[in-house]
Amino acid sequence: MSDNSLTGVDMVSILIITIITTILLAAGYVISAVPAILLVVSCLLALALIVVRNLQRRRLLNVRVRQCQAVWGSNIQHLGGLPLPIETQGILLLTDKELLFESDHLTQSFNLDSLISILALSAEQLRNLPDASICAIMGSGRCQSLAAAREQVRRSAGGLKQSTILLLHYHEGWQSGQTMSLVILALEQKPAQTRQLLENGRLKQVIRSYRPANLSFKNKKRAGDR
Repeated sequence: MSDNSLTGVDMVSILIITIITTILLAAGYVISAVPAILLVVSCLLALALIVVRNLQRRRLLNVRVRQCQAVWGSNIQHLGGLPLPIETQGILLLTDKELLFESDHLTQSFNLDSLISILALSAEQLRNLPDASICAIMGSGRCQSLAAAREQVRRSAGGLKQSTILLLHYHEGWQSGQTMSLVILALEQKPAQTRQLLENGRLKQVIRSYRPANLSFKNKKRAGDR
């Protein structure tokens, strides 16, 4: 199902603009009124553009969920694995037969029978777990480097650091012993809606998990719990 709440990126942007606007309003008593007013108007316009853009994305998601008769959907950011720039925005839909990724530049479907494993990680887990551990959890001896995705999360202003990072391991172009085909996506939704995807019966056989969720207690938990 779609998420109509503001993402972490939205909230940070709105907070920054609100603070700047407040400062400029206060400064208007000291500096010339016209420049202050122009700056305030610019900030308000930027805020309006952020709100409009995100409303458009959510409206498109709702439309595509209905059109595809999807049982789940989310706005996402691409972090690797597809021939697209990092942080390309798109949507991910779950239907009876496939996971469907759509963006302005690419549509990619993953037949549910082609999925080998799906792993959901927090941003902290992605930054701290080595590639070898992630590959082992997902059932592959070798996988592509996750360095670019880690760096993007590290440099994020806040939104990605709060997102669930979804790794999709699938059969296309894959054979035993070869580098696994992997797509990395950041879900822009609340944890409860992410759980709806991970607990869906259609994906039950391919969902993998990493424990502990809090890496500071890793000596008390086991990794790779299926």
